Amino acid sequence: MFLTGKRMSSTVVEVGKSFKITLPSEIGKVFSISDGQKLYVLASEDLLILRKIPERPSDRLDELIGELTFDKDAKKRAERWLLNQAEKAS
Repeated sequence: MFLTGKRMSSTVVEVGKSFKITLPSEIGKVFSISDGQKLYVLASEDLLILRKIPERPSDRLDELIGELTFDKDAKKRAERWLLNQAEKAS
């Protein structure tokens, strides 16, 4: 089941070798998921949630902080921290 705006749809996927899951192209198009893009997987009992990880976390960080400016070293540290948090959670 996936949400697109207020519309809800469902689909069935099969787990292949090495536990790989292929997403239907409709989901890839709706959510702008491209080949090789990393997804964050949240698992709880029988529920799996996939969330896109930005291709450039620094761009997402820029969106979140807006006008706030960092020097280059502080921005690199923040980006490393964000990536580290995503890896710990997976």
